[in-house]
Amino acid sequence: GALLLTHTVFDLQRTPLGFNARDLFAVTFPLNGTGRTAFGAFLRDRAARIAGPGDVTLAMNAPSGNFFALSAFETPDRPVPGAQEGTAMNFVTPDYFSMMGMPLVAGRTFDDGSATRNEVLISNSLAQQLWPHGVAVGHRFRNAVRAADGKLRPWQTVIGVVPDVVQNLVESATQPAIYRPLDDVNGTDDIALLVRMHGENPTGRLQQFAASLQQGGSAPLIENVREDLDRTMAEPRFTMRILVTFAGLGVLLAAIGLFGLISYTVTQRTREIGVRMALGATRGSIAGLIVGDGVRLALMGIVVGLLGAVAATRLIQNLLYGVSRIDPFAFSIGAILLLTVSVAACVVPMLRATSVDPAIAVRGE
Repeated sequence: GALLLTHTVFDLQRTPLGFNARDLFAVTFPLNGTGRTAFGAFLRDRAARIAGPGDVTLAMNAPSGNFFALSAFETPDRPVPGAQEGTAMNFVTPDYFSMMGMPLVAGRTFDDGSATRNEVLISNSLAQQLWPHGVAVGHRFRNAVRAADGKLRPWQTVIGVVPDVVQNLVESATQPAIYRPLDDVNGTDDIALLVRMHGENPTGRLQQFAASLQQGGSAPLIENVREDLDRTMAEPRFTMRILVTFAGLGVLLAAIGLFGLISYTVTQRTREIGVRMALGATRGSIAGLIVGDGVRLALMGIVVGLLGAVAATRLIQNLLYGVSRIDPFAFSIGAILLLTVSVAACVVPMLRATSVDPAIAVRGE
């Protein structure tokens, strides 16, 4: 169980995110009636002084905070919409994708006229959903779910396709996503400054930066994007640590028990070992005899343990993500580890047995 959860956590940490989360921070500012375009340009200019021009971009939300809109997409060739589902939505600046490390799968990013032309970029999964056998770039689609006022939504033209973004490492299934120009946002929603910070104490420097811009109201929210993603693994990681701790104690107790048993056996068989050596047995054969006893006990325990593990891993099945509860790799490593520990536990008794003097052993009896 400990090895299965270790395998799970290791795989989750290696999950492709769709963007580069290293040294990435999100600082969310409430607009409080401030003009989005002017305030965004002000934020970008100030942040570039502490991070660098190429390490700053703007969006309506951080990657982990994309809001979800109820959608049922239709295209000119498929007027009947599919089932309604939640679709991730974000409003970003043209340099968002390059700064976030999201390579364009196809097409291009926004320009100054993209908002007026209703141009969008979509995730790879949405492109495959709408055009499974064709190219998405240049095609149009719209959300068939009517707006609050009952009007049909406008057609949107796909100008680019980007990778899918993982927002939760445990629930790593990708969500269809749409990216629109930041200038296309209505209302006074928050604005997120995404900064890639290098050097020492990045959080403290960002806190000072945010405090210098705060003018009453609620304080800006500072998030470490990588840490936010890692928190989604809190439950499997915590369970893994508990199981690894108890598994380590179990292996230690097994080694101590086997060591004691084999040591006691060697003591009881001292005369037998002396007679064997007096009749010509080599130290190698005596060592094989002692280690063989320990290995036979270990193999019987491993067989019973594997059968028990097949049944017991049902209890942690819900905590395994992308790993089968009967994972051959984890079961093999567990068996090899226990066998190695068992052999190691036989080393001291084996050395004691091979150091027996036949004459002394027989004379003592």
